[in-house]
Amino acid sequence: MSVLFTVGSPAGTPRGGKASSMNILRFSVPGNAAEAVNVRQLETCGRKAGVSVVQFGYRFAYRDSVDGNAYRCRITCSAQMAVFFIEQLRVTGADAMDRGETLTAAACDRAIRETYAALMAPRTPRRRSQAPKSDSSRIGRRHAAPKVSEP
Repeated sequence: MSVLFTVGSPAGTPRGGKASSMNILRFSVPGNAAEAVNVRQLETCGRKAGVSVVQFGYRFAYRDSVDGNAYRCRITCSAQMAVFFIEQLRVTGADAMDRGETLTAAACDRAIRETYAALMAPRTPRRRSQAPKSDSSRIGRRHAAPKVSEP
């Protein structure tokens, strides 16, 4: 098994080992893949494997979709744990294919793609002051259009 993560303090991580807001990812994966990987034990496995920043949270939920209800798992984790999660999904997907469980293998493959997309997406810190303002706040006397007189 190849190791994709590095042991040590990554850039942007304080000395205390907690991830900064730039390193936190939020994404959802198929619930079947999350159960196959056993996300309930993943944080412990990450610590045993030596992942430098171990932050991992999950929540299972049904989400309405075009095809009916989709069983999803919403994950919030550090970037280092996301790389570890991808490695666990690869191993689980390969084992599922060997056993002939094509649905689980397909769910693991989709979860890998969604996790990788979350890793590659640009991340900016979310602050309340950066929230977009609605158009209704611009309407007022200061921002009113100038009156045009008719000749």
